[in-house]
Amino acid sequence: MTFEEIHNELFGQHNEIRDLLGRIRSSDAAEYGTHLTQLRDLLVIHNKREDELLGGILPNIDAWGEVRALHMNEDHQAEHRSILEYVSALAVTADAADIEKLIDQLLEHLEDEEKTYMNAKVLRDDIISIGHSGG
Repeated sequence: MTFEEIHNELFGQHNEIRDLLGRIRSSDAAEYGTHLTQLRDLLVIHNKREDELLGGILPNIDAWGEVRALHMNEDHQAEHRSILEYVSALAVTADAADIEKLIDQLLEHLEDEEKTYMNAKVLRDDIISIGHSGG
């Protein structure tokens, strides 16, 4: 898979998650359980695919690759576990304030992933150095 294809697949999953978050935000409390179960399932699929696609390439992708890989393997994975636990807990008992907190947390998480792992300076198929000045 090219880096562009990896970017497109993961970004597409992010858009699916955002769409579902929008449906959750506009739903009533009676629908929270169903939507949160869908969200949990979607996050499990996304997290697994993200690990499959990025886990092997991040360490060697650029000068900061090892740092990105370390972040993904430690902090990022812990954040995934925390979010999944929170989603599962909310599926049982949730109110509108809990839902808003979850949505805000997930949107921030997606933005962080896009900035840290999926930006054009990281996932690029050409070999041109970005930000490098010759002289």
